Amino acid sequence: MTSVSYIVTIYNKESCIKEMVLGLKNQIGNFDREFIFVDDGSTDNSLSELRLATTGMTNVHIVTQDNAGPSKAVNTGIKLAKCDYVCLVDGDDKLLPDATTTLIDLKKNTGCKVVKGIHVNNYSGNFRYNNKTQIIQDSFKKALRFMTVGSSVSLIETNLLNQVRGCDERVFIQDYSLALRLSKLTNFAIINKVIAHNIDQGQQRLSSNKLGENRDAAYARYYFVKDNLNIEQQLKLIALSAQMKKSWSWFRKHNPNPFYSKYLFRYIVTRGALFNLEDELILRWMKEACEIYS
Repeated sequence: MTSVSYIVTIYNKESCIKEMVLGLKNQIGNFDREFIFVDDGSTDNSLSELRLATTGMTNVHIVTQDNAGPSKAVNTGIKLAKCDYVCLVDGDDKLLPDATTTLIDLKKNTGCKVVKGIHVNNYSGNFRYNNKTQIIQDSFKKALRFMTVGSSVSLIETNLLNQVRGCDERVFIQDYSLALRLSKLTNFAIINKVIAHNIDQGQQRLSSNKLGENRDAAYARYYFVKDNLNIEQQLKLIALSAQMKKSWSWFRKHNPNPFYSKYLFRYIVTRGALFNLEDELILRWMKEACEIYS
């Protein structure tokens, strides 16, 4: 029988715990399941709320650790996962009742090892989504430009997660580094259907910190290329161009005289592929692009 490990990372989400757990309890479908909760050093009542909300549930594992960030928390959960597939869930998200069965069916129908749906912030029950499915061809190229796995909306083969060694723990937010590692080995499939939604609009989500989000994405791309210099030169240039485009865009928005900058020059160079750039220069430009967000 198909089995799913839900890995839920939690940091100061006490107001969301009850609804988040309810979403897990209400998952329909004939499959085995386990629930792995990783409390990443919460300083509020998240842990006590979690223990109360999961009372009576079976196959529950609650792990606590000192605050180390989402990437390390996710990796802690991956190491404990025993099921065929992993569904990563944010502590302030709620899965719709048919979320898991939808993703399992998508996996069976497409053969992809990473499948995902749609996350929304404002849940009303009325969405203009057509349930259309698509295999994202050239997922690796798209990820090098930018594509995330998406917490709470993805189903991933556990063996594949172990093969890529989970998230890059050098980067705080996990979504992008994980997508880069996974997309190197498999295409993704997506269904145009809502899988999960945000619980509490008052909660401070990591994605609302645009500086941190951009910084983590830049470092994730830089570290990935640095660790994978054996990929085709064209792919490294795709990653570099994406890095330069984003750094130039950020610099332009936050500086009075943006057109007198190395970021514009480098963006033009990489966009037009005007030069054959060596690996050392690619890495230097990518790293300096990360530093713009410091």
